[in-house]
Amino acid sequence: MNDQIIHPNNVEAEEGLISCCFKGEGTESYDLISGIVDPDDFYLERNKYIFNSIVSIAARGEDINEVSLLEELKKASKVDEVGGISAIYYVMDRVETSISIKYFAKLVKEKSQLREIARTCKLAAESALSETVDPDVIRSSVESKMVEMSEGSDRAMDLGNTVDQLRDDYEKMMSGDYVSEAVKTHIDHLDEKLGNGGIAPGEVMVLAAPTSCGKSQLALNFALRAAMKSDVPSAIVSLEMPQKQITQRFVSCLSKVWMKRVRDRVATKADMIAVNSALDTLQGLNINTIHSVKSVQDMASQVRTLVRNKGIKMLIVDYLQLIPFGGKMSKNDAIADVSHKIKQLALELNLPIVLLCQVGREGAKRPGGLMLYDLKDSGDIENDADIVLLMWPKEGDIEESKKVDKYGSYIEMMYNVAKNREGERDVKGIFKFRHFIGRFY
Repeated sequence: MNDQIIHPNNVEAEEGLISCCFKGEGTESYDLISGIVDPDDFYLERNKYIFNSIVSIAARGEDINEVSLLEELKKASKVDEVGGISAIYYVMDRVETSISIKYFAKLVKEKSQLREIARTCKLAAESALSETVDPDVIRSSVESKMVEMSEGSDRAMDLGNTVDQLRDDYEKMMSGDYVSEAVKTHIDHLDEKLGNGGIAPGEVMVLAAPTSCGKSQLALNFALRAAMKSDVPSAIVSLEMPQKQITQRFVSCLSKVWMKRVRDRVATKADMIAVNSALDTLQGLNINTIHSVKSVQDMASQVRTLVRNKGIKMLIVDYLQLIPFGGKMSKNDAIADVSHKIKQLALELNLPIVLLCQVGREGAKRPGGLMLYDLKDSGDIENDADIVLLMWPKEGDIEESKKVDKYGSYIEMMYNVAKNREGERDVKGIFKFRHFIGRFY
């Protein structure tokens, strides 16, 4: 019995695809499939070498013909490896026109993906059977590979559909019927400053502030208000606070009761009615938390699961510098890599992401407050962000920024929309932070 495994392939489609590349003027036939397949998608080594030469020729903008192909193969010393000149002419003459080129490309890509899936599953099975690899690591690796494969398919998009959608959007804007897809923070003076009236799907808002200045609480305000006022399900990646602490902050924010009053047993009957009402409200909200991640890939895997199972439409990551990274990269390079992957995740899932970031206290004490260059560890954080929201105590210090009004104590927090891809940048405002109950106004 022959136990040799035949891996998925379609040699006829490979040869047909190559042949089609020679049927147009210049590179016009190749251009139709350049974003669909690459040389590694070919099963036969011969076809892989030939197509790689076609790619090189097209990259230079030269005509794809028998002369340019032969010259390219000679330069790469691959003529004999593809079977000589007769084999080249055999492949070139397989079809008469290029009409089927996209169909051939689709078949070649499908077989390539099936082989890659088989390889990935085989490696995952071997790792699982060895019992030496963490199951979460295996799961994350498989999922990352599947995402990578999907990103490798044809992603070119026709503008036509988008143009039609925008035309409809503009008409609705003018008539007052338009409903933005952006997730509002429901802090009106902040939403007014954001180009989309909130955080749009696929956007990353970097929320940066010094330690102990309320950035986690502000992000929790975003999630709570979005869930209550817009019915937006969310997920919070919190690598500092356990779920119980997050829930307690939500309770305090909703009930407007300082939890110390409950702990000290001085809460009034009215306070406890408000607290219990807040607990009832929270039970009905679709807010999910993640507290353990091994890497940014592992975090992404958990988020994808929540998107599928819980339908989340906003993600909060608290905070960037706490996400573990492996390898031998420097801290700056690692932070940059994590930042890139979070932006890719936002685009992949069409998800607004609020990414918290730590900054030093020194910038808060400057007359003008925090600036973009205060973002720690990597300039890539600014590059990847669509919105950068900087926040600091108005007087440069928490204690010096405390005020009192008829409702009690609060902290004046300055903020600056320092980057705003879809709107005006470097726009400042002031939050009232009722720190005892964790509410921002």
